[in-house]
Amino acid sequence: MHRFFVIILISLICADAFAAGIYLRGRGHFSELVITGIADRIISVSKGSDMLAVESSTPLSGIDGGRINDPFIRSIAVNGRILTISLFPGNDYTVNTSGKDFKLVVAKKKQTDNIKTGYGIEQPVASKDMVQIEDTEMEAALGRLDGLIASRNYTDAMNLAESIVKSGKNNYYKQEAMFRQGLIYLYTGKDNYNNYVFASQLFDNFLKQYPDSFRKKDAMIKSAEAKELAQLYNEAIFAYNNVIKSLRAPDVIKTAYERIADIYTEMGKYKDAIETRRQIIEKFRSEEGPQNSRIGMLQARMKDYDLAYSSFLTVMNSGVELNKLGPEVLYTMADVFENKSQDDTARALYERVYSVFPSSKEADMSAYRSAMILKKTASPLSVDNRLEFCAKTFQRKKGGMLCSVAYAERHLGKKSSEEWSDYLKGPLTSQDIETRSEAEMLIIRALFSEKRFDEADRKVSEFIKRNYTSEHLPEVYNIRQQILLSKARDAYKKSNYAQAKSITEGLLREYPDTVYKKNALEILQDISFGGIRDKFKAGKYKETVDSLNKYLAENADLVSPGKWLAMLEEAKYFYTKQVFDSKNYNGTIVIAGEYLTSFPNGKNRDNVRKMLEASISNVIGGHYRKQAYIQLVGVYDKNQTTIITSANADFRDRMNSYAAFALYKLGMGDKAQRILDRNKNGKNPYFVLTSLLLGREVQNVDPNIFSAEMMDYLVLELEKKNPDLLIHLLSKYKKDPAYAAKETYALSKGVFDDIKREKMLFDLYMKVDSDPKSRFKGYDEIYLDTGISFFKRNNFDSSVKVLEQFKLIHAARDDKRAEGLYYLGKAYQKMGKADQSRNAFMELMESVPKSVYASAAKAELEDVKWRNSLKN
Repeated sequence: MHRFFVIILISLICADAFAAGIYLRGRGHFSELVITGIADRIISVSKGSDMLAVESSTPLSGIDGGRINDPFIRSIAVNGRILTISLFPGNDYTVNTSGKDFKLVVAKKKQTDNIKTGYGIEQPVASKDMVQIEDTEMEAALGRLDGLIASRNYTDAMNLAESIVKSGKNNYYKQEAMFRQGLIYLYTGKDNYNNYVFASQLFDNFLKQYPDSFRKKDAMIKSAEAKELAQLYNEAIFAYNNVIKSLRAPDVIKTAYERIADIYTEMGKYKDAIETRRQIIEKFRSEEGPQNSRIGMLQARMKDYDLAYSSFLTVMNSGVELNKLGPEVLYTMADVFENKSQDDTARALYERVYSVFPSSKEADMSAYRSAMILKKTASPLSVDNRLEFCAKTFQRKKGGMLCSVAYAERHLGKKSSEEWSDYLKGPLTSQDIETRSEAEMLIIRALFSEKRFDEADRKVSEFIKRNYTSEHLPEVYNIRQQILLSKARDAYKKSNYAQAKSITEGLLREYPDTVYKKNALEILQDISFGGIRDKFKAGKYKETVDSLNKYLAENADLVSPGKWLAMLEEAKYFYTKQVFDSKNYNGTIVIAGEYLTSFPNGKNRDNVRKMLEASISNVIGGHYRKQAYIQLVGVYDKNQTTIITSANADFRDRMNSYAAFALYKLGMGDKAQRILDRNKNGKNPYFVLTSLLLGREVQNVDPNIFSAEMMDYLVLELEKKNPDLLIHLLSKYKKDPAYAAKETYALSKGVFDDIKREKMLFDLYMKVDSDPKSRFKGYDEIYLDTGISFFKRNNFDSSVKVLEQFKLIHAARDDKRAEGLYYLGKAYQKMGKADQSRNAFMELMESVPKSVYASAAKAELEDVKWRNSLKN
């Protein structure tokens, strides 16, 4: 008759109040366990030989089957989201989650003929060569001795064993007592290290004294064990090799190999350990899977993840039951697969560890690391659920605490630092440095995000003192740097520049290679920039330029060089303008030149160029006017590039002409000619002027293009060098007729050709007589010279006409008037007009009696009087 009963009817799933029924059906030769409606919520099923663990995506509650009255299923238990089902040994099972329900079917495992081997001391069997002699008293003593050992009364046991050994009654009992002495020292080695050494010596002595004893195998094994426990590793390896050579039991030999491998592992000789485990595989092919798993562990310890990965793949493909490998191997396998980016396999292995071996030392970290892998692909809710499960299940272990830290990190901004401190109370008080440091860092980050910089900084100081060997120190130092940087920025925003500068400079002193160096320099540079900018705003342009040049020279690592150069460009421009407006033209030339050199494409370049050209023009023009030709040429040479490349043709040609003229005056005519050849505008007055002075042929010169100053140079230079050209130019000069007349008249005095001079004077006379604008101070002398010239040419009528005009114009009683009256009298005399002649002479003697011409006039009158007397 079939058994059918419900163990638990309802199971609550907290996330959404989902209800599941759990049913167990007994079928006689098998049992079936059904959990309804849960299949789609199952994340993983980890299988062991006598146990399996089912992980749900949501927590389970209300299930606690305890011990079950079933021949196949021992018990059912729930821990959070893990449902653990324990089976009786010797059974097999299958799991089905393909539908809506979870189904487990358990049946009796098929038996094989294999005999399971064990490891231990065989029951003593007397050898054939020995004849056991019964001794009731010794048998009782051995019995008491075994009782003392079983009750761990090792002191009395040792005393009794010693008395039996020394009794010498029967060799058999002596052997037994000596062997038990070794055992007692072996058992008490954990309390006194030397006892392990004594134990090994006792077992070695036993083997020497009783080489044919039925205890030989046990003594050899125990001797090796004692040496291993005494950390006499090389002697232990030798002893185990003796076991391998001397004994035949396969299970003992295999165990000896494994102990040798473990010793090599303990010594850090991983290659020797690997080689030993490969020897096990050669001798015991059935051990290939388990031994390869151990080899993979050793390769992982050697950080050779490629070889470890290859070994673990072999294990996975060998068909070995993974749960039999144990949690340490499974954890290492998961670590290697994770290292090789095989996340799904790694996560499954981690989950197997903490679900099948929830009490193992690897369980908590397996849960943590599986959650970290899950975080890469799963939904946030699934990750949070896994972290919360891990934190709750392993709350007092490292993995659980790390899960709580990871959970807090994911939701850091949702709670205050005080709330997180309470939530992370366990990790914060953990003795594990990594766990505690992770939690402390989280609180530091929380305080930092809340801008509670002073509190965060104190936490950082505490962290450094408590965790000076932590691998997280670089991150902590990084946070401290961010704190200092944030404080500096805050002070800067509040215009507390001194404090901002102090904090930033402190940051750079403490962390000269900080990754935030650029940010720190930016703050310092902004502070300096602001100070210099204040000088600029105050109109202290020279100080601004000097400060900028100094700062730029001393600070090559500018964060924002553009703004510094922009301010320097502006400062140099306004400094140039300031100096130019003060009429310091020499200073302007220097400063403007520096501006254009530094900022050839500056936004103020056109204005600066104008000021530069104006300053050059003023300086060179001043030297030109002062006839300081050496200085002129010096200024020209220094600014030759500016002059030659100028877009202002008038400025360019004028400066070239000035320079050429100066060179001409300094006797460097050839160089002057070359400079003139640079001019492109042949009508430029300066070019024409200098060309004329240099004797270059110039066609159709219009003197009216020249300024009065330029005409002065022409007159000064040409009156001796080329007076005819000068006279020609003056005759065409209309800008200042009086100037032209005056200079022409002055030139006439040096003309020795009477005809030429007479023409000049006549032209001048006609000009000043008809054009009042051409009259200059002393122009009346033109009348005098013209009248005298006509007189000398015997043109007495014209002479009288002009001299009469002179007499009317020139009223001063001086030698000029005397001379004019004299020649007027003479002209009338020549014309036969005695009365007019006598009147002119008489006026001369009356108006200018002391003149030499008065004496001459008196003589003329006396001569006339004498002649008239002759006639009478």
